[in-house]
Amino acid sequence: MLNKIRTMAREADVCVLATCRDGAAHCSLMAYVAGEDDRFYMVASAGSKKYQNLEANPRASLLIDDRDRQPKSGRGDISALTVSAFRRDMSGDEEKVALARLLERHPRIRALASRPEARIVCLKASGYLLAQGVDKATYVDPAGEEAKKP
Repeated sequence: MLNKIRTMAREADVCVLATCRDGAAHCSLMAYVAGEDDRFYMVASAGSKKYQNLEANPRASLLIDDRDRQPKSGRGDISALTVSAFRRDMSGDEEKVALARLLERHPRIRALASRPEARIVCLKASGYLLAQGVDKATYVDPAGEEAKKP
């Protein structure tokens, strides 16, 4: 199951990033790239609400789905992946590699990424919840332990 989850995360390139600060939730549609070791990279402006939220509270959640790969008549078969994650610091080399991968996958973010206030954000997954269709959900931690949810 973990391989299926990682494949889904690598194949998609847009997610909803949910952050929270002082009890107020905030969601942002984000271009991202999935890295090794259950890491997700994206670009944000240092002054943005999402970035400020992550500075104050490193816990976040990502929502990734495959609705764009499903026919409209098959919407009941959509899979949605919720990634529980936390912001982590990166080395300079990791940041350079992440930026290169982001720009290769999302050339349209080049202008944002070149701004002085642009920051590469790294989120490390701490758990995955894969919902398949309307009645099947499986929780997997990155170590590979799996538990079915009703």
